[in-house]
Amino acid sequence: MDKLRPYVLTIAGHDPSGGAGITADVKVFEMHRTQSFSVPTALTFQNESEFKAVNWVPLEDVKFQIDLIFAKHLVDHVKIGLIESIDELAAVVDHLLDWNSEVKIIWDPITAASSGFKFHDVIKQEQLYVIAKKLFMITPNQQEMQVLMPNKPAKAGAKELSQFCNVLLKGGHNEDDEVKDVLFQRDGSTALAGKRSHFDKHGTGCVLSASITANLANGQEVVNSCSMAKDYIERFINSNDTLLGYHSN
Repeated sequence: MDKLRPYVLTIAGHDPSGGAGITADVKVFEMHRTQSFSVPTALTFQNESEFKAVNWVPLEDVKFQIDLIFAKHLVDHVKIGLIESIDELAAVVDHLLDWNSEVKIIWDPITAASSGFKFHDVIKQEQLYVIAKKLFMITPNQQEMQVLMPNKPAKAGAKELSQFCNVLLKGGHNEDDEVKDVLFQRDGSTALAGKRSHFDKHGTGCVLSASITANLANGQEVVNSCSMAKDYIERFINSNDTLLGYHSN
């Protein structure tokens, strides 16, 4: 029997609060009517407002989990979130491509927790370019882009990276009344504007990139996938006045 829903995989950390990481991603995937799989890269010790520590899952264990999923199912869309290092990211990307050379990989480059806990400070530029050529999209916020491309303004860095893959530069950490994300593609850019909410939420970057991944899996083209994901994240942020949002279609 043919599958009724497209398959999507999240490779990310486990957040006990469920607001971010693989649990949040699976919630989003289900809301988008996709069949979700998950591979944890880390066990985090946190709640929605406090981050204490992280234990990383060994790379070989991450690969072993991927092997069992891909041996059984043809997965065409993968989101990667929290990962131990740029070297491990490179290894995981290559492993996915060995299984499916056409897989679309969306990387949400989490360099720090919202509480300030830092995961990555320095990323080698040449290695980043090699990896970016194999990705479909990167979804950094302004601060994450400065880590990825430290010698350039965020927009200039995003434009440069877009020569290798699509880049959605998120504007949610700016202080403007309007939240403007910009999708950079090889042949130009598209601004995606939205209103700023009075509420804050934990895990918005995870939720947005998961929504984009699911939209792509459901056959939406790139700009529409990002626009629909932006609508989804606005509903998520405005769903209540706590740090843990509700998911809805």
